[in-house]
This record gives sequence, structure tokens and C-alpha cells, in this order.
Amino acid sequence: IVIADTIRNDPINFNDAILGKPIEEYIQYIQKPKTWGGYIELLIFSDYFKIEICSLDVKTNRIDRFGEGKYKEMVFLIYNGIHYDAVALKPFEEAPEEYERTIFESNEEYLIGALKALGENLKKNKLFTDTSNFNLRCGICNKALIGEKEALQHANATGHTDFREY
Repeated sequence: IVIADTIRNDPINFNDAILGKPIEEYIQYIQKPKTWGGYIELLIFSDYFKIEICSLDVKTNRIDRFGEGKYKEMVFLIYNGIHYDAVALKPFEEAPEEYERTIFESNEEYLIGALKALGENLKKNKLFTDTSNFNLRCGICNKALIGEKEALQHANATGHTDFREY
């Protein structure tokens, strides 16, 4: 509801060109249970929760900062090509979960470097999915496909929406 209301109430910043489709169509799309958000949703959540969101893309090792310089606290996310995971910092490796930190002061800028180093390690170990080139199989007709583009074409042609990476 936060995303839909923000987009609907701010058609200047969230127009058809930014959304890639008409506003109402995007709102319907993003509210579907199996739809994941991205750049637009992180931008909205940053302002809604009044926190900077730093998102690391493992494939490119790029960090996008939403709300940079606007808020006192920040969180870190890692995007692996498929979904986002929160980053937690432990005081030591075996520390219990209750000691993990997931919210940091925005002046802890050195943590951006640590996030970048983590991203380099994840990329080196190929811990990401290249959605333009990954191997998929349709779970309905068993057809082999390469990349998100072929999967979308297959879905549009057949109505099949169950794909699995192999």
C-alpha cells in the first residue's frame, strides 16, 4: 500500500516514463504477491522509513544509495540478480543473532568500504545470478530457455509462468 499510495500521489516523480508503464498498470503490477520491487521501491521505502538504503549489486559491484545525506541511519542490502538480502554485522563470528546489527549510523561511512569488499568477494565467488544469461526450464512444458528475455517471450506466447533455474 505504501508503494501504491506514494506513486499514485506523486505522478510528477513517478510518471509513466520513470515507471516504464502507465501509473495504474504499474500499481497493479507491483501489488501482485509474486512481484518484487527494485530501484523505485527502495527509493520510496527510504523516504517512508526515513533511513538511507545502500544496495549493492553483486554482478556489477555497484552501490546505489537511496536517501544519501538525508537521514541519520542507514541499512545495507545485497542484490544477487534475483532478490535482496539484508546485511547484518556481528561483533564476532559465533555471536548470537540478538547481537547482530542491521541498522547503522550514517556517519559510519567506513562501512560502505566494507560493503564494497563484501561485494567483491561475492562476485569473485560468482554468488550472483545473471538474469540475461541464466539457464531456465519451463516447469509446465519442460522447454529449455536462456535468460529472462526468452522466459518472458515464452510466458507471453504460452501463458506459462513457472520457471526454474538449472
